[in-house]
Amino acid sequence: MRRKSKEVVLPAVRPLLAAAPEPGDRSTDVFSKAKRSEVMSHIRGRDTGIELQVRHWLHSQGFGYRLCVRTLPGTPDIVMTKYRTVIFVNGCFWHGHGCHLSSSPKTNPEFWRNKIEANRLRDERSELALTDLGWRVVTIWECDLESRPDLVFRRLKARLRAARLRMAKRHAIRRDAACTFQPGR
Repeated sequence: MRRKSKEVVLPAVRPLLAAAPEPGDRSTDVFSKAKRSEVMSHIRGRDTGIELQVRHWLHSQGFGYRLCVRTLPGTPDIVMTKYRTVIFVNGCFWHGHGCHLSSSPKTNPEFWRNKIEANRLRDERSELALTDLGWRVVTIWECDLESRPDLVFRRLKARLRAARLRMAKRHAIRRDAACTFQPGR
């Protein structure tokens, strides 16, 4: 006679199983309401993995930057004042990118649809306000950074190089204008 084998539950999985909904619960979420609330409260808005990856690359290339400048519209993730460029590092889900990483949740879909649409509208308003103020806006998407980081960084470097040339040209014009202008003659 064969004995039934006992199920082995790894210690890391036990808390997840304890938080699972009751069998009669119709929601598709694997967590209880309290556990889902706890999980969501740990999601960070800054210093995310993808943002740290971009910052590490910028630092390794010798670029200087500031973080989350609140005086600018939209509080950009990375601000490069020398190049008059701001960088938004967007998570595909939170900003409604429409790629494979931005699937819509099954629970409370109306709430999530409204929240993500509000995020998208806020992003558009912020980008428009920044361009009106003379800033160049670069948006880096999570899916692009995960699938083709070399291409993302190559394009970013080209954008920053072009910005540097524009700034140098602008300063040269100002310098020439200051040298040629002689009041009173």
